[in-house]
Amino acid sequence: MATELVETEIDLENWITGTSYAQAKVTIYRNPALIAEYEPLLERIKELEAKEVPADDPEAGLGDETPTTINAELEKLYIEAERLHAKYESDKEVWTLRALEPSEITELRDVEPRPVAPKVLPSDADDAARGAHQLARDAYQKANEAWSVAYTLRAIERAVIGVVVAGREVPKPNASMLEYLPKRAGGHRHVMQLGDAIMQASSQEPAILAPHR
Repeated sequence: MATELVETEIDLENWITGTSYAQAKVTIYRNPALIAEYEPLLERIKELEAKEVPADDPEAGLGDETPTTINAELEKLYIEAERLHAKYESDKEVWTLRALEPSEITELRDVEPRPVAPKVLPSDADDAARGAHQLARDAYQKANEAWSVAYTLRAIERAVIGVVVAGREVPKPNASMLEYLPKRAGGHRHVMQLGDAIMQASSQEPAILAPHR
């Protein structure tokens, strides 16, 4: 994933009234498994390019590899690399998200109470108490993760300006559509990445145009 913070200039009047235009653009590659194929391909291309010599050089013997075989393999690798790169790029999403005001963050966070961690276990607790405490810790971690995802999805719904998939702008996702996001492959990571981008944008100071400009 790549995140780009966008500095958007606003005029003085909008700044005084509290309007914020700080934005983040987040690129998500939905099929990272393609990288496992693409990267070794690039390494092999670099290796062969370092050996590449003119095909008409009679002194260019490289053991079992000749200029002809090297160039032939390179041509095949170039084609395969272009195919994988095109497939990788066609499966990407670009999310444009706006900064949230502190009041919005508080509002979205307080929709439901955050789970409370179990109290610290006394050092002299017996085995039964330790077992019960571990179960409580496990339940808390699960509930806290669910709370974090739900809160982040609310923030995404509020902050999203637009989404482009494979170069085509799609309708802004609503709450019911966003519920699917953490369920897809790599979705939990995508949710947290989008949430982090919103927080980054929200911490930026907006650029203000001088009144005389």
